[in-house]
Amino acid sequence: MDSISEKFVSKCKGLRSLILDKKSVTGIDKEYLEFSAELLGLILNDVVWLSTTPEKDSEENIKEIGVGEKFDIKILEDLGYCRVERVWEVGEYSVLGDVIVVWPFSMKNILRISLFGNNIESIDIVESSTRKKIESVKRRILVDSSTTLLIGNEEAEHRTKISFKEGLGLGEEEAVNLGIRTIPGMEVYSSVHATKEIVNNFKNRGYEIIYISSNLDRYELEVEKSLKNSFDMIFLANGRYKDIIKRGFLFNSVKLLVLTDMEVLGELDLSDFWEKNRNIDPGSIEILKKIIPGDYVVHEDHGIGKFVDLQLKEGGYYIQIAYAGSDKLFVPLSASQKITKYIGAGRAKPILTGLNSGSWRRISQKARERAEDIAKELIQLYALRETVEVNAVLSNEEDLADFNTFVERFEYKDTDDQYIATSHLVKDLQKGKPLDRLLVGDVGYGKTEIAMRAMYAVVNAGFQAALLAPTTILVQQHYAVLKKRFEGTAITIKALSRLISSKQREDIWEGLKRGSVDIIVGTQALLNEEIQFKDLGLLVVDEEQKFGVKQKEKIKRKKLNANVLSLTATPIPRTLNMALMGIRDISVLSTPPSGRREIQNHFGKFDWDKVHEIITKELNRGGQVYFLHNRVETIQNIYDKLDKLFPQAKVKVIHGQMGVQTLSENMQSFVEGDAKILLCTTIIENGLDIPNVNTLIVDDATMLGLAQMYQIRGRIGRSEKQAYAYFLYNSLKGNSALRLEALKNSQELGSGFLLSNRDLEIRGAGDILGKNQSGAINSVGYGLYTQMLSDAVEKIKRLGK
Repeated sequence: MDSISEKFVSKCKGLRSLILDKKSVTGIDKEYLEFSAELLGLILNDVVWLSTTPEKDSEENIKEIGVGEKFDIKILEDLGYCRVERVWEVGEYSVLGDVIVVWPFSMKNILRISLFGNNIESIDIVESSTRKKIESVKRRILVDSSTTLLIGNEEAEHRTKISFKEGLGLGEEEAVNLGIRTIPGMEVYSSVHATKEIVNNFKNRGYEIIYISSNLDRYELEVEKSLKNSFDMIFLANGRYKDIIKRGFLFNSVKLLVLTDMEVLGELDLSDFWEKNRNIDPGSIEILKKIIPGDYVVHEDHGIGKFVDLQLKEGGYYIQIAYAGSDKLFVPLSASQKITKYIGAGRAKPILTGLNSGSWRRISQKARERAEDIAKELIQLYALRETVEVNAVLSNEEDLADFNTFVERFEYKDTDDQYIATSHLVKDLQKGKPLDRLLVGDVGYGKTEIAMRAMYAVVNAGFQAALLAPTTILVQQHYAVLKKRFEGTAITIKALSRLISSKQREDIWEGLKRGSVDIIVGTQALLNEEIQFKDLGLLVVDEEQKFGVKQKEKIKRKKLNANVLSLTATPIPRTLNMALMGIRDISVLSTPPSGRREIQNHFGKFDWDKVHEIITKELNRGGQVYFLHNRVETIQNIYDKLDKLFPQAKVKVIHGQMGVQTLSENMQSFVEGDAKILLCTTIIENGLDIPNVNTLIVDDATMLGLAQMYQIRGRIGRSEKQAYAYFLYNSLKGNSALRLEALKNSQELGSGFLLSNRDLEIRGAGDILGKNQSGAINSVGYGLYTQMLSDAVEKIKRLGK
């Protein structure tokens, strides 16, 4: 049980027997019913069905499913579920071979139903955001879209039904009065001054004060000491409570005052005031629509300003925004749809717009033109590819059977997303049109496996495949992985990099020309015009954004008449994915491999005794260690110290200024397990995959950007062993404190993809659209830019019809 739940349950111990006796509760404001269902489930340690309209219970349309029983997909259709390729929302289901993934109405989490023939083999509860398995259960009940039941503690095994009864006149013998109420005077918005008064008032009345925050970095920097001192406990909001506690409340029956970012930081969730049918995915609300005083915001019509506060005027609430000079704008809450939080492509602060200066019209027009340019370019590229014919692959039963055999030889079971990406690949290759797919996936989520399947399909049909990687180290790594995966096939694989002799290079070139080399792995040298392939059928590009402009142009030219599969670990925001739907083929891998554990992050001051303890612990369990020191000029001093501390363990050094031969030998020694400690710079951030390395020490985390820290942390935790990342520093100031806070909050697997790292998200937008779009994103903010891009795509498509 998480720490917030433990706190609630310990406070409510005295209520358990009363609730079990009455099976009925009252005294709950409507907006806290979902939270109350969860709380009741935790108190009773059961799945709780909270019935909010007991008089209609008999009309509920309910279907029960259980392990060992027959399953008919028609059940889901009858209950009003909608079939989709990948489940993103409540009420959707997808069929992935012998697995059904469904997000039931009234549940926060997803069900993964595995079938054997027509019978249910297992039912797993999977977290909706991280797609991580929480629990296996024997039975589950599915409700339809019109249900008024609320389900709490859904991962428990047994269920209890509790009725919610409205009305103040109920006697204690009829229902347990929980007293979960809105904080008086904070129904819409809270000023920090009002919060202080309320906290003091309830503190004096003997209430315990707890604060649940999604923004601990802002809390540290902005909340004054007197308010901090009045909190009894502070928690970081987790998956269970993130969506069901939107604002603070009083829990009168146990004398508890619960505060959130709304009361403590003055956070405003603009999406609360929209019409319900706004076309924005829930994940983006987190970064675009939640604003705190001091945040930069963008108004579609007036430009970039600073959110000041919410003010009550003439009977309604108005959002106050400060613009350049002393300009101010008051926007009624009902018109808040035009406002998004400003997020740029870099770290620089935006320039405030002057109201009525005419500059915003020019800026937004220019950004709109940029968005139209990129939309046109992508659509033209897409249309051009549609006119080109290439040889269809996997076009006969025999090739398809060979392909399926190769897929089945994969040593792990496919994740749901790998299954979907493989089916995308098969359809693409069968079309006879050039494949141009972007495969987006968090570090270690199986992108390389999907790429190898594409290579196998193409080579098995008589063509050649090339894998392009940004660094020599990565080429070596990919080469080793490919050799292992293609063992037992007649496929010839070679690597082309700085590490081979000129004679070997010439032999490989000749082999590519004659067709005796089937798969080639290399750096940008592969784009050399002198290299001739007998028949290149597929180019796989790993981390395309790491290549220079000229290399990218060469890659783009190849896209017109060859199959190109691009891989990236930089997350692509889903809003952008949706905007590009139909003009850019994107597959997303965001389901963690089963058995993978979350990396445990540790933060603290650097000290050699601590380092000795950390490394000794890892070596004692037979593992290896990355020690990252990002200054080449002092790396020798660190080597001497490590060598002295660990005379029994071999230490090797790698950095970018090293001779190719030495670098390769040192790396090889570490990969083979001979060296136990690798002292390195950020050269390791790209794609290294050594499952036995499960401890990372960064000796000065303040020197790294958030995206870099995230990528580097992804180098460990590639097996079922628990991995540990230590981010150490001598002192913390400003931005580096914020970056470490964001990293602390992204402990969950796959969180790079899931919005924890906001700058990564936006960098993803810049990467997929090209660097020349970063200026446009900065000028109007990411939220408005995405909308412009979406509009441009729709407009060009309409004109083309």
